[in-house]
Amino acid sequence: MGSVVGRIFLGELNGNPNKKNSHDATCLHILCLAQTPVSAEELEVRLSCVDQLLQWSGPVDQTTGQNEKLDLVAVDEVS
Repeated sequence: MGSVVGRIFLGELNGNPNKKNSHDATCLHILCLAQTPVSAEELEVRLSCVDQLLQWSGPVDQTTGQNEKLDLVAVDEVS
């Protein structure tokens, strides 16, 4: 399920995983946040989603001339 949602969000809808919510959290922050124990199935879905995010290649950045990549050093309110 997670891979289908990620493929739709990143591919068909041209989603940007670097966008932040009102708490400055990206989708990577949310995927890595596990406040309670998670099942093996949920962990597998989360890992699949993280894998898709790491492979994401966004639009060309006009300042660098390279495709945008996942921001691995983004900071949220909790960090």
